[in-house]
Amino acid sequence: MTGLFNRRYMAESLAQEQYRIKRSETHLAALMIDIDHFKVFNDKFGHDGGDAVLRAIGDFLKKHVREGDVACRYGGEEFMLILSPVTAEGARQRAEQVREDATRLVVDHLTPKGDAITLSLGIAMFPDHACDATGLIKAADVALYQAKRSGRNRVVMFSDSTVPAAARIPRAENGTSV
Repeated sequence: MTGLFNRRYMAESLAQEQYRIKRSETHLAALMIDIDHFKVFNDKFGHDGGDAVLRAIGDFLKKHVREGDVACRYGGEEFMLILSPVTAEGARQRAEQVREDATRLVVDHLTPKGDAITLSLGIAMFPDHACDATGLIKAADVALYQAKRSGRNRVVMFSDSTVPAAARIPRAENGTSV
């Protein structure tokens, strides 16, 4: 429906990118993206309206990836961008640009003035925040939920100091995620 890669492809790409990043001693970012108040679009315009929003976000994300980056639909109204190679600051800037540009998306009759599409984004960096794909996705998801709890329409970088203790990613003795 969205024209993006699926979750299985995302998992395979993430694993492959991690090996490449380890060899080149650089970083990659996982950006978990959620459409804020998506249920409102479904309730207000029906499932066809919700589907139109999902398609528009899919097209939008395809236009916001560099060659080598991967845009995927994670599930429901959640999406993931894998940025590689990238610095933490570069990932934050890209996430902010995606968030800001999304507010200008127009989906036919679904986005009249004052009814903009907004996104919440969580960022996790490999290898800084996790040592494997599962941990990286969890860290990005934790950061996403922190963005939503903090008021939505924002970007949050994963950090042990910004997430509740119960949601923290376990760390090995050397400081990496386990």
